[in-house]
Amino acid sequence: MPCESGRNTALESWAATSAQVVDSVMAANRAAFVAMGVDQSERRADDPDRSEWSIDRSVESAPLSVGDRVTVSKPLERRDLERYAISTGDRTPIEATEIDGERLIQGPMLDGIAGAALSRLPGQTVPLSMDLAYQAPVPIGERIAADCEIVEDLGADQFRLSVTVHGDGSVYADGESVVLME
Repeated sequence: MPCESGRNTALESWAATSAQVVDSVMAANRAAFVAMGVDQSERRADDPDRSEWSIDRSVESAPLSVGDRVTVSKPLERRDLERYAISTGDRTPIEATEIDGERLIQGPMLDGIAGAALSRLPGQTVPLSMDLAYQAPVPIGERIAADCEIVEDLGADQFRLSVTVHGDGSVYADGESVVLME
């Protein structure tokens, strides 16, 4: 059985190596944004659909802490579903995604709405994981909101957030996400 100091040394080495990997990924992302001409001070400012989005944050700048939250909402229309299908290659037929004659939004689009909320946290957000359980079908035309709230500070600039996607009195998906904040 390894001694306690040997295990601590291995853990410290692993933590240092992991931090270097994350730092390298963050630096590569920043370089890619600069190379593509993306201005990170006002992300997505030229989005023609920006006026459809509503954004509410409990905090406008870092540092973040438990209880901080962000909510985004947007009506999801047929054109959003078509754009989603084109950009992801998801070939679920739009016409076939119906219940009782009502066309529905594919569940993975809700992950995207939750991701949009995470990206509105102050600073650079790197999603490390997201786990959502779909609770109910979402009709096309519904205004969908994603609420993300920090529920745990994991240390090393990582946070666990609760994630709820809802609209019109229904919860459509809920779960959690872990993010790295730079």
